[in-house]
Formats: sequence, C-alpha cells, structure tokens
Amino acid sequence: MPGSESLALTLRLAGEAESDELRRRANREALASLFERAAASSGLTPRPDRDGLRTRIPDDAAITSVTELLAGPLRTEVHRYNEQSGEANRLRVRAALHLAGEADFGHWLAGGDATGGAACAELELALSEQAHRVLRRLPEADLDAFHPVQTLYRTEQVKVWIHGEAPDLAQRTAPAFPGLPPSPAEFAGRADTLAQLDKYHRKGSDLVLLTGRAGLGKTALAVHWARRNAARFPGGVCYLDLAALPEDRDTALHEARGRILRGLGVSPDEIPEAPEARSKAYGARFTQPTLLLLDNPRTAEEVLRLRTYRTGPFTVAITNKPPRGLTEANVPEVALNVLARGDAAALVKSIVDVSDADADELAWAGDYLPGSIRQLAAGVAAMSTGTVSERLAALADQSGPLEAPGDPPEVVVARCALRVRKLSPGQQRRLTLLSLAGDRTIVAAGLAALAEISTTEAGRALDELHQRGLLERPGSAAEYRLPAAMADYAGARLREDEPAAVRSAAARRLAESSVRREEFVSWLNDSPAAHDDLKRDALADVLAVRLKRMSLSEPKPSFLVHLEGPWGSGKTTLLGLLSPKLADEFLVVEFDAWRHNRVDPPWWALLTALRQRVALELSAWGRTRLRLVETVRRARRTGGVPFLVSGLLVTVVVLAAILWLSPAWKTAKDVGDTARAVTAILAAVTAIWVAGLVASRFLLWNSARGARRLEQIHTNPMQEVAEQFAWLVSRSKRRVVFFIDDLDRCSEDYVVDLLDAVQTLVRDAPGKPRKGQRSAYFLVAAHGNWLRRAYEVRYEKLAPAAEEPTRPLGYLFLDKLFQLSVPMPAIGTDAMSAYFNRILNIREPAPAAAAAEEAELVASQVEGSSHVLDAMRAWEGASPPVREFTAPATAKKLAESESADLSEHALQKFAGLLHRNPRGMKRFVNTYSVLRATRTLEGVVVDSDALALWTVLRVRWPVLADYLERYPDSVGKPDYDEELLALLTDPELGEVLEHAPVTLTAELIRTCCGAQSREGS
Repeated sequence: MPGSESLALTLRLAGEAESDELRRRANREALASLFERAAASSGLTPRPDRDGLRTRIPDDAAITSVTELLAGPLRTEVHRYNEQSGEANRLRVRAALHLAGEADFGHWLAGGDATGGAACAELELALSEQAHRVLRRLPEADLDAFHPVQTLYRTEQVKVWIHGEAPDLAQRTAPAFPGLPPSPAEFAGRADTLAQLDKYHRKGSDLVLLTGRAGLGKTALAVHWARRNAARFPGGVCYLDLAALPEDRDTALHEARGRILRGLGVSPDEIPEAPEARSKAYGARFTQPTLLLLDNPRTAEEVLRLRTYRTGPFTVAITNKPPRGLTEANVPEVALNVLARGDAAALVKSIVDVSDADADELAWAGDYLPGSIRQLAAGVAAMSTGTVSERLAALADQSGPLEAPGDPPEVVVARCALRVRKLSPGQQRRLTLLSLAGDRTIVAAGLAALAEISTTEAGRALDELHQRGLLERPGSAAEYRLPAAMADYAGARLREDEPAAVRSAAARRLAESSVRREEFVSWLNDSPAAHDDLKRDALADVLAVRLKRMSLSEPKPSFLVHLEGPWGSGKTTLLGLLSPKLADEFLVVEFDAWRHNRVDPPWWALLTALRQRVALELSAWGRTRLRLVETVRRARRTGGVPFLVSGLLVTVVVLAAILWLSPAWKTAKDVGDTARAVTAILAAVTAIWVAGLVASRFLLWNSARGARRLEQIHTNPMQEVAEQFAWLVSRSKRRVVFFIDDLDRCSEDYVVDLLDAVQTLVRDAPGKPRKGQRSAYFLVAAHGNWLRRAYEVRYEKLAPAAEEPTRPLGYLFLDKLFQLSVPMPAIGTDAMSAYFNRILNIREPAPAAAAAEEAELVASQVEGSSHVLDAMRAWEGASPPVREFTAPATAKKLAESESADLSEHALQKFAGLLHRNPRGMKRFVNTYSVLRATRTLEGVVVDSDALALWTVLRVRWPVLADYLERYPDSVGKPDYDEELLALLTDPELGEVLEHAPVTLTAELIRTCCGAQSREGS
C-alpha cells in the first residue's frame, strides 16, 4: 500500500461509558480474545491502543481478508458470545478503517451509541473520509457486498457499514457541530490570537489566514474559536481538509463544494452531480453568515474559488506557509507562535497534576508547542513511578526500545516525540519522510529518493537514526526498518509538516526508486582485488603464521598447500595478500600456469621463474656472477666445457695478435693488412660465439627447446634438473615459496606434467642435503575438481588398477601431492550484502554504540587470552555481528604458536579414528586447524568434536564428504547412488561413526561446511 496511505483497523466497544471499570476491562479482554480467535489465519495481530485494539494492514492484498474477517469470523464470534453471555453482557463492536496515523474517526469511536442507543448493531464498520478515498481506487476493497452504505452524522467524515439489524438513523441525535472535527479536551492561552480573529470578523473581513509552523495548534485553535462563536453563524460551520482532495484542481474543487454542502447540512440527494449545477447550488447556499475552516490549502486559487463574496460568510484558511497569491492579495494574516511560558504551564496542568516547577519543565521539554506539550504531558501522566524529571529522562533514553511490552500508547508517543526532538531539522524531515515506505523498510537509495540527497548522505543519515534507536536493522547490512510506533508518529508529523503535493511527489520518487534505485554505476574490472573486503586478508595472516612456524620447526622438508576454490572465489586475491606477509622470511616466486600453458617441458618455465626471481635480489655484479657460475655448472654437467675453453682461447689469441701487430703499423699498406687480419679474426670469433650460443641453447638448456633436447640425450635428465633447481634454491638467502596460480585453466596434460615436476623433481632436495639447505614451499591455487579430473583423464586406462572403493584416482593423486588443502571461506548473506553495497558505492553504516562497545570488549578478551579455549569462549559468546567483526583477530589468535599447541590437545580422543599411518595423522591435524580458522572467519560457531569428526570424513572419505556438503539432508536416507552405497558399507566408516563422540546430522554438516553450505541447502 503506497506510503502514507497505509491503512489500520481499530476496534472498540460501543457504550463503554455506561459500564463500570470491571465490566469495561472484562469486555475489552473478551473482545481481544474474540479477535485473536477470528484472525488466527489472517496474520493480523492487534495491540492495545487508547482507542481500543489496533492492527496495521500490511498491503493492498490484505484488504479483502480484513473485510472478510469482519463480515464472517469476527461477526460470528461476537454473535456466539452474545448469545451465551446474555443481554446484560452483550458486546457491541465498532471497527474503523482509517489511515495509520489518522485520528479523525476518533469522535465516532469515542462517542455514545451513534445509531440510537440500544439499537446499535452487534458490529459496525466505519471508514474515515481519507480511508474511503483510498479504498475507492482499490478493486479488492469492494465493500458493497458487506452491507448497503449508511451515512452517519450527515457528513462524509465517517461512512458506516452495519451488520445486524440496522436502526433508524433518523431517530439519532445529531452532534452539535457535525461539520467540525473534535476539539482538544485541553485548551490554554491564545487569548490574543482569539481576539484577533474576533476583530477581523467584526470588521467584516471575509477571509483570514491563520499561519504558523507545524505543531503550534492552528487547527485546534480554529476549531476552538468556531465552537465558541458558532452562534454568530446561523448558516452553519464546516471544516474541510483540502489536503485530502484529489490532485486534479477541477476535480478537487468539485468534490470540495460537495463536501462543504454536506457539512452544512444539505442532503446528498439535493447536491447536483454536474459541475456547473453544483457550483450554482454552492453559491446559493451562503445566504446567511457561514463559517468555513479550510485547512492545508495547496494553492491560493483553491481558497479563492471556495470563498463566496456574499455578505456574511467568513473563511479562515489554516496553513503552515500562506500561498503566494493570498499574500499578494493582502489577505489579513494571524500568525501563531509558541505558547507563552505561563500558558504552556497552564496547558500542562490541565492534563497532568504536577507542581508549577514540573509544569515549567514539561513545557520547556515540549518546546512550548501545544501539540508536543500534550504528547509529553500525557506520557508522563501515564507513567507510575519517578519524578517528572526522571520520567522525562526515561522517555528520552535512547538505549531502550521505542515500545516495550505493556507500555501505554501515551508513553510510546511521548518517547517518540522526545527522541525525534534531539534530531537536527534536516534529520527530522528525513525521518518523517520514511513513513511513506508502506512496508516500513528502507535502504539508502530509498531515502536518497525521498529526500533528494545523495546515496552516501542517505546512508549516513540512516546510520545516525539507527544509532539513536529510531530505526531497526532486521539483519541485512543495508536495510533498515521503521518501528510501528515511530511509523505512526512520523506519519502524523509528515502530514502536519508537508503539503500534500510534497508528500505525493516524494511517494512517487520512492516508488520509482524501488523499481530501479540506482541504474547508473561505474564499470568494474574483474582483476584480483588489491584491497580486502571479504576477510581474505585475515586468512592470509593465518597462512603466513602457520608457514613461518613450520619453516622454523622443520626447516629442511618442502611443504605443498592446495588453495581450494572454484573460479572467482578469490584465490588470486589471497595470494596477492599473502605475498607481502611472507616477504621478510620467504622469497616469493609467482608463477602463472595459464601463461606458460604452451611451454614444454613445464619444469623449464618453473626453473626460469626461479632464476629470474633470485637474480632480482642480487646486485648487478651478483647477477653476472650468478650467470657465470650457473653456466659453468651446466657446461660441466652437459659436456659443454670444450666450447667454453675454445671460446676463451680464441679471445686470448685475438687480443694478443692485436697487441703484437699494433706497433708494426708504419704505412697505409700495413694498416690495411692489419685490418684484414683483424676482420678475419673477428669473423672467426663471431662464428665461435654463435656456435657457443647455439650450443648453450641446445646443450645448456637456456631455452625450452634446449630443455627438451636435454630430456632426449641425457641418460638421467631429471636428476640434472633437480640438482640445478636445488642449487638455485640454495642461492636465495630466504626460503623459496612458489605461488602457482590459474592451473585450473590449463589442459589436463599440462596440469599433470607440472604437478609431476613439482612432486618428483623439485619438492624435495635431491641427494645428500647440504648444511642449512631448505627445500621450496609451494602454494597451488586451483579448483580441486579440475585437478582431480586432469589426473583421471590422463590415467583413465590405469584407473581400475589404482582406485580404491572409497578414494577415486584423482583424490589419491592430490592426497599424495599436497600435505594440506585450504578451502576458500564461503561468503555469508551479511558479508555478501555488505560487499555488494561497496560495489554500488553505498556506505556501510558504522556499528551501533552498544555493538561497538561489545566488539571492543570481545577483541580485548581474545587478544589477552593465554589459552585458545578462553579466546574461543569469548568469541563464541558474542552476538553475531560482533563475531563477524572480531573473526579475523580470533582466527589469527588460533594460528599463533602457543594457542595452536594448546588447541590440539582436544583432538587426542580422535586418534583411534584416523588412518593407521603418520601421514594420515599429520593431514588430519593440518586440515582441522585450517577448517577451524576458515569457519571462524565465516563467523560460524562449531563444536570442536563436530569439526573433528567432519575432518576425519574429509581426510579419509573425501568423496562422501563432498557429496554430504552438497546434500546435507541426505544423511540417513536410503536413496544414495551405487558409488556412495559402497562407501556407506565400508566397515571402517561404520566404526568411525559408531565410536565418534558426536552424531553425524544434517545440521552438523551444514555448520562444519560453513556459510555456503548452510545457506545454500
């Protein structure tokens, strides 16, 4: 339902004034019980209101269910109750459909039996004038089938549909002022303003402007003056809110004339439908002094065309800011200001019994505005404990909710008023505009459209309103929700503060923004991110800590890590973030496998990348020396020494000949002979150099072709390559670590050849290790499915000979190759929403003050804990947003040496469930630690026993683990395929599941697999 025109339903018992307090309370409880029973399937939940029971109608589609509820279940429940209770306890229910923040229907609900005392029906439905206007354009709101329309008080202020025996409306007692809204029960001060209106009327003015900002009580004053002076206007008194008229000016004028005529007592049957005839009837009606109160005029023309120029009519136009045409016409103006201090205190004391000092304090708190004073005084009066100052402080406290269970409506309204009062004028306007959101849900782009500000500014405004407790955040990082109580208050303020045209324009902008909020965005590249937005930097910290620890504790062996994740999951970004964190202790060699996909053999490209990276660390002389020493080593190993010796000898002979011949130059002929001799010598040197270059490329494998030649002619070429690789690794002062990326974009042959080269040639230093020698580390970033499939395609014919029932060939190869597989963290809903907001340049709001304090406390507890269990308890006990915020620091704490040593004691109970070999046990410990870090970064709280059991399955039965990760709800179901049935019949698996300290369930699997599995299943 569009914006400010969202509807509400209010229920109240008729004739309550005739009952004692106990009877009224019992009847109200009975009505609440009947409504809840009748509305059990409608989704409507009423809450106590000063007018009775109230419930908001969420959207247009709910209108039909509301009318059906009233005509069917509720009517039946009330009728059944009345039959069982007897005449003395009969319930007569009045229902009102009205705008959510409207109160014009209140005089009908609050009055006696408007339809003639005891003749009141069991159930009456009233529609306020504005609600009737809304429903007329909703096809699903056809109420004709409910009951023929009756007109109440001969005014369109309220229309009534009646169930039960319809009374004779002609017998009712008409109210004293049918064309006026209810006057406030309390009125104080304004004697000078009332005197000014008297003066202008006595002087014969036919039009007066009553102006002043919202909240000054202009309408209340005008109604008060009209009631006090009604005897002066025998032609009648009528009030009309021009903001409720249609936007088309001719249609609005036509409808306004009809409403004024009905308000002045003209029968609807006597009001012509034709515009010209109605205009004549309107002009002819003003034969006696008549008073018109025209509220919220949109234009000067609107007022001037409704005013008549006969003798006697007196029109008061009530407006915040007078239309320009009226000021230019020198229409008299009566301007309202805030109440005088004494008048404001008197108004307070007419509402609540307080001392003079407390009355002054309340008046000051209400800014001396009558409307605010009434709200605050009523709120304070409804509170039972504390002084006035303490009650005001409690109402203004932003740390609590706007509406607590059991709060009287007056307290809620006062609390809203005081919190809004603390905002700047701009923020107050933005808050009131939010009431135009029909479902009370808003994002930055929506507020930007409403207030015509930038999305960034709107994001900051929503963040401030949330921190002040005026908005809720239901879960999404970018979405806010206006509480129901604040929506009612803000909607009423909006109708007071803004003209109808401004509200309509804002509602249209909001509707357009909900369809396409921000279409025009900058283009984004898909290159690896240099800035971390998804906790990849925290995972890089964890890996850096672990790799450095391993390098210190076990300096000689190599270590291969597989960064597992599909395309686009951030593997390249993670490598980029990890590189500078290792730079102080490791020499990082970056190797793009996709770029070298066509280079054969793959080991040559690896060796070349290593040489170039080592050389970059050296000076110019160091690089030259490295090249010379490497060349000599290659020549010695490949038989290329004679070429080098020959080249050196030729060079020495040439230099000696030039030096010997130079003193003999006496004539031009001698010089020419010498030149020819030198030319011949240089030609010979060039030929030898070219031969040496060709020999180096083919015999010393300075090119890929030379490397292939080495493989063809050497008796043990891979041994030579391994020795050369180990020598180059030893030239680095720091440990070498290879970052191999994009391997999952290469052909299956290249994938297998490169990984075989890493495994058989360069992972471990060959031969007898030298003192201080350290092998290289490798981090391979690739999709595991791609790597496994490459091996399965390459060795398809041999697969039956090697595969195990529970471990296919691809898994066997990768288990043999890598000591650890690190899954990329999944992106949860909140993280995904926040990341997308950053892509759209929507500012991420800062955490609320309470959340910030909790985050600071948890972070300090994690950092200061000496035992990993203490750190985990502090983190797991935090609220979800705080866990998300402190996850990086907690994961890093887990990775640090002391904490890691302590945490591994919890795994001792799983020793009997592991492979019966040291490799399997080491792999279990490594996998558990990285899964714990990954789940922590995802903000997932998982029990250590549950994660350990899942790690056992992941290490020993990876095929089963992959299947259960995709389909966690398949646990315990019989519809597995043949391959998985073979796994489930494995007696070792049954033994593990039987002796595990926890039971394998779908929820355990979702938790252990992280955000991706949990949300996607």
